Amino acid sequence: QCLESIKLARKKGACTILDVVTLHNDVYGGAMIREGARFGIRSPQHPKLGRQILAEYEAVDFLRVMSGPARATFLERGFDPKRVFAAAPPVELPDLPSTPYEPDPFIVCSVGLLDPAKGFHHLIEAFRALDHRNSELWLWGNTGNRAVARYLAEQMSACPRIKLKPVSVREAGHAKVYGVSSVLVHASL
Repeated sequence: QCLESIKLARKKGACTILDVVTLHNDVYGGAMIREGARFGIRSPQHPKLGRQILAEYEAVDFLRVMSGPARATFLERGFDPKRVFAAAPPVELPDLPSTPYEPDPFIVCSVGLLDPAKGFHHLIEAFRALDHRNSELWLWGNTGNRAVARYLAEQMSACPRIKLKPVSVREAGHAKVYGVSSVLVHASL
């Protein structure tokens, strides 16, 4: 529906902006295929959808991306720099609760869907390589399929300092998620 809406809006003379929350789909789609293959998972993106996303990129006047690195993935593919702009989502720090910091144990926190495209498995590998005895890895989220659930169970069995927190951040409360974390990691590819 997005592509049809873009075409109609342009036909009526409207300026169109597409909000792109990932890297260019060539990069992001490739990462989904590559990382999913580690788990025997097909990419959730059908090739037809991939082609439609590329057509949407071409059809709009401007593309808004989340970061400079995301913008670079478009510029590397020949997009006019005047068409692609980076605008990170705003964060209102006063809206976030403060919590007294407790340095023991050292808690590495990750929030999000436990999916290969989110890179959580790279975080697990890095955490295990860290081998810091008085540390824990808290994964706030749920697995999307059996292969990931099996991998996660194996990793937690081999390293009991890895903890799955299958509760939403809103339900747990921001202070109990972010406030107790020593470091927050976004491993998304």
